[in-house]
Amino acid sequence: ATANYPVCVTDAGYIQYIDPAILLTLAQENDLFIRSLHKPGSFVRPGGAVALVWPADRIDAQREKLIRRAFQIGNVRTPTQDIVYAVNQLTEMAVRAMSPAINDPFTAMTCLDHLGDGLATFIRQGENDTVYYDRDGALRLVLERATFADLLSAAFDMLRHASCDNASVLLHMLTVIDVVGQATPTPAARQQLLHHVGLVQAESQAGALIEEDRRRIAESSEAVTMKLSSTS
Repeated sequence: ATANYPVCVTDAGYIQYIDPAILLTLAQENDLFIRSLHKPGSFVRPGGAVALVWPADRIDAQREKLIRRAFQIGNVRTPTQDIVYAVNQLTEMAVRAMSPAINDPFTAMTCLDHLGDGLATFIRQGENDTVYYDRDGALRLVLERATFADLLSAAFDMLRHASCDNASVLLHMLTVIDVVGQATPTPAARQQLLHHVGLVQAESQAGALIEEDRRRIAESSEAVTMKLSSTS
């Protein structure tokens, strides 16, 4: 196999933005293949590789500098390309609302509605913008991007746990999963949603809910599971 060349950063920080236009142009003009190693939002340290380039013998100091420039590093995460960060912002608001000191399930449910809308938009648009070809059909660039599974975990995991004693929020989470499922075209993505339905049901069993609330969540889980399975 042809040797690759690791392009390393000189500063510590978060990858705020990766410019695919710069990388694709460099790859086309110099007959290179570039693969990014981190998603936007990842923390990198000085000397850490952010990309691998093939073949290594076509990389000189100037080309390496240009490739490095396509990776914008900063002190904080930003939502420009870092969609997990944007999801985390909403989830953080919802989790805080469910803290014992605040106990505001209505805010948590509003956040869930917005999270569901964002997840549905993401899955409708697809995850295909990670692979770039040139005009002749040669593969030139592969970027690491957040996946649907990443976003589902960011949206639901912490909030589900924070809401284990609140049937209304857990039921609303199932409703949002159902809404996202209606926008989800692929069996693989529906399987990921089914996984989170099971986690909501498990969380309801672990929390301090009365039996009636557990029964309602079990019934809702079963209904959402049937809908997601029927379209697989």
